[in-house]
Amino acid sequence: YKGGDKALSAFVSANLQYPIQSREHKIEGDVHIRYDINHKGDVIETKIIGGLDDLCNEEAVRVVKMLKFTVPKTPR
Repeated sequence: YKGGDKALSAFVSANLQYPIQSREHKIEGDVHIRYDINHKGDVIETKIIGGLDDLCNEEAVRVVKMLKFTVPKTPR
């Protein structure tokens, strides 16, 4: 991710909208997602490998799909 881990963390913090119902039910923790990117640096596939409730999982996937990565060019 351009800017490294700090930039990635800042992006997630700026874009994540914690679901109100999850907060009301005191659901806290981390959602772990495996994702694939294409040659353009876009996230094309996601899979929850460790989640919370459906609302938190959906929000985490939404934010991950917004990510844009820098893909190094390989010589031809």
